Amino acid sequence: MKLVYSNLHIEVANSLRANDVNNCTVVLACSGGLDSTVMADVVCDLADDFNLTLVVAHLHHGLRGSEADGDQRFVIGLAEQHHCKSINHQVDVAALAKESGQGLEAAAREARYTFLDHVAKDQNAFFILVAHTADDVAESFLMNAARGSGIDGLTSHGKTRKLLNATVVRPLWPIQRAQLRQYAEKHSMEWREDSSNADETFLRNRIRSTVIPALREVFGNEATERISRTVEDLMPSRSIVHWVSSNLADELMKIENGQALLNVRGLKALEAPFQTEALRTILKRLLHQPARRSDIQRVMALVAANAGSRATLTGSLEAIKDHNDVVIRETSNGQVSDDAVEIVINGDGAYISGSQKLEIISRTAPVMSLRSPANEMIADFSSVVGKIVWRQWGDGERFQPFGMEGTSLVSDVLTNSRIPHSQRRSVRVLADDEGILWVCGVRTAERIRVADATKHLLSAKVSTIDGDED
Repeated sequence: MKLVYSNLHIEVANSLRANDVNNCTVVLACSGGLDSTVMADVVCDLADDFNLTLVVAHLHHGLRGSEADGDQRFVIGLAEQHHCKSINHQVDVAALAKESGQGLEAAAREARYTFLDHVAKDQNAFFILVAHTADDVAESFLMNAARGSGIDGLTSHGKTRKLLNATVVRPLWPIQRAQLRQYAEKHSMEWREDSSNADETFLRNRIRSTVIPALREVFGNEATERISRTVEDLMPSRSIVHWVSSNLADELMKIENGQALLNVRGLKALEAPFQTEALRTILKRLLHQPARRSDIQRVMALVAANAGSRATLTGSLEAIKDHNDVVIRETSNGQVSDDAVEIVINGDGAYISGSQKLEIISRTAPVMSLRSPANEMIADFSSVVGKIVWRQWGDGERFQPFGMEGTSLVSDVLTNSRIPHSQRRSVRVLADDEGILWVCGVRTAERIRVADATKHLLSAKVSTIDGDED
């Protein structure tokens, strides 16, 4: 007979008390694996003490064939053993991943939480218990830290999580997986082993099999437990950031005629960290999902750019720099290409198109060195005719490259410069009324050559603004 008040029981009981999980119906998420099987066993032992009605919920992902069928049968039997109601459902995760463009892991996670939330609603349950351990917390922390995630990513595995109809509670959050195995072996418990956990095409499995053991070797067996405590310490900071950024977003954004208008003067007045977090919150509201780092960087670049600059964002959104606002809106056809946008240059300053930034400076000669790297152009300003535009090059378009007597196709210049075919359409040109001045980052035109008599210079520089993704 088990000792009801083992250390594991005490930890789980503390979690239930801390979250007021009592006198109610609770959904137990159970895959049949070690973690969820032990959680179900311990919570069932504590059910009478907390006056809980337990419902065991299992989602069949439509993967792993007969092995997954066996998992489902095991969970049904486990629920019967503990005299609990069980609810089982099957989805085609592979099809969901293909439809949404997500990876299998992300699609499976979304499907699980959707299923569990529906079960909670149907069973009038306010809480869902899931069996994430300190190891899971550490794995998520390390993956998101390596990807360059912000505080939301680093704290993505908190002790609780709000869904639409219920609150997810993780009662095993401070417990290491090794402790669960010791408990299960001591009490001769059975559980299911998921063969996909050994598949190292999944990033989490590689973290689990290589990084976590290395961390324990260096920092000791409690390394993952200490990381989970670090995540806990970060949670109050996350709440503060959310509160401040939410208030800033309310002040800086307004919706007019189906468009979001971001006040440029207000954004510029903020210090960079506050600007970043305000934009993160604004974009999350508009996208209905966490903002990508590239989206934030593109909008930040537009804030400092000249009017007329624009960039595409995640999904079908585009952002356009107006004189007083950055306008974020749905594209008319649901899709827009950064390459197709033509931007008129109206003086010195920064211009944005998608992930590219063009900086224009006019100066009196000979202030600057006339030798410039590939991503910069120096031209005799008097050779420019009419308006200057920054645009995509056209099929069959020709110009006279610097140092050559005849003209060449832009496509041939790109070929000779060994620009990969996959990147050629993203190369833009700077042109005036007479044609190309510069194939940006590749080759300038002969007609803008700087001579001894040159009095005024026009310089341009292209760079990429997108950074690592979240």
